Order: sequence, then structure tokens, then C-alpha cells
Amino acid sequence: MSAPAEAAPPVEAEGLLSRALRLRQASVLTHRYVDLKLADLGGLFFLLVQAPLIGWLIGLAYDGKAESRTVDFILAIVAVWFGCFNACREVVKERLIFLRERRAGVSVRAYLASKVIVLAVFAALQCLVLLLLVARTVRMQGPLPLIYVGLFSTCLAATALGLLLSSVVRSQNSLIALVPIALIPQLIFSKVTLGTTSPLVDRIESGMIAAWGLEVLDELRKTSHDWTTILRAEGVLLGLTVGLLALAAVCLRLQDE
Repeated sequence: MSAPAEAAPPVEAEGLLSRALRLRQASVLTHRYVDLKLADLGGLFFLLVQAPLIGWLIGLAYDGKAESRTVDFILAIVAVWFGCFNACREVVKERLIFLRERRAGVSVRAYLASKVIVLAVFAALQCLVLLLLVARTVRMQGPLPLIYVGLFSTCLAATALGLLLSSVVRSQNSLIALVPIALIPQLIFSKVTLGTTSPLVDRIESGMIAAWGLEVLDELRKTSHDWTTILRAEGVLLGLTVGLLALAAVCLRLQDE
């Protein structure tokens, strides 16, 4: 009589949370995305050189001056531009690969999660370098760790905006036309540039990422912080991040062939 076949080792079941978030797929896609970033040395260089260059320029322009609302506005705008420009090409440039992988069962959630994880690391580094260089010559009035959190949350929301723009378009030529339409209103609809505003403009401003980032930095500059205002602005930035990523996921699902 032949010996009974050895039982195969049990396969570890994937947990409910892991299945919901597609953590295994996200991990594989994240490692691949990191490898692609590291392989593109030219693009990586220009990505990393932005923050020190712009931080140095801001420090040069406001050397010896105290932090003001204008400086806060510039920092908020730069954080928005960092996040949006870092992310705006990352989906559309590999659209055909994404569609092929979707047919093989790759989850939209896992795909976007892999982008957000890597881009969030870049955003964290950029905001840190930017703030440290500006603080070398500008007398910052607020606590630097909290200012950093405000800049990072602003940059993260803008990263979600960039991923949405990259998910909406089907070609990089269309993206070139769309990005200014998304970013220029961040400059226009701000109390720093407008002064007194109408109720309609106020409503438009409430949808601007830079406006909420500025609100955080403005409040932190004050001697006595209103934590309700800070937490509300941070909550809105978090809500914008989640909402924009959800819209990006919808757009990617609509592109399925």
C-alpha cells in the first residue's frame, strides 16, 4: 500500500482589512513604483532639487524678515504646487499598463494606494527641506513642527488633486492644459490677493487647498493659537484628500475597457 500523500501546508487566509484595502496588491505595486522612481535618475533629481532651490529663493527674498501672511501664502502655494506636480503625470503616463493590469485583476484601491504611499514620502521630504531652508533666514513665528504638519497636509491634499487630474485625462497633452486650470485659482481665490471678498468668492475659496493651508499657517503664527480653527482646517484638508482620491478612483474605474 502506498503511503498517504503528504498534506499541503495550509494557505494563510488574508484578513478582512487586508482584503478590503488590497494590502498585498498595494505592497507589490508600491515596491514596483519605488523601483521605477529609482530607475529614473533624471526625474528623481529634478524632483528632489525643487525643495532646496525654492526654499533658498524664498529665504533669499525674505532674508532677515519676520514671518508674515505673505510668507505663509507663498509656503502654502509652494506646497500645493509640489504635491500637484509630483502626482499629475503618474497615472496618465502608464495608462495602457494600468488598463492591462486591471484586466488581470489589479484593484484601483491598491493602485492608488501605491501612488499615495510613495508620493507622500516625497511630499514629507520636500516640505521638511523647504521649511528648514526658509527658517534659516526668515524669523518664523509659529512652532516649526506644527508648521511642518500644516505644509505636509496641504501638500498631501494637492497630491490627491494631481492624481485626480492624471486619472481624468487620457493623454499627457490634455494634462498640460488641465493643470494650470486647477492651480491658477489657488492663487486667485485667496484673501491675501483679493482682500475683501463677496459671498460667492468666499464659497469658491473654501474649495481651494491653498486657502486652508494658509489658514493653518496664519493661526500658528499668532501668539495664542485657536485650536478649533487649526483642527477645522486640518480636517478640511484631510477631507479634500480623501474626496479627491475617491473621485480619482471613480475616474479610473470609468476607464476600464
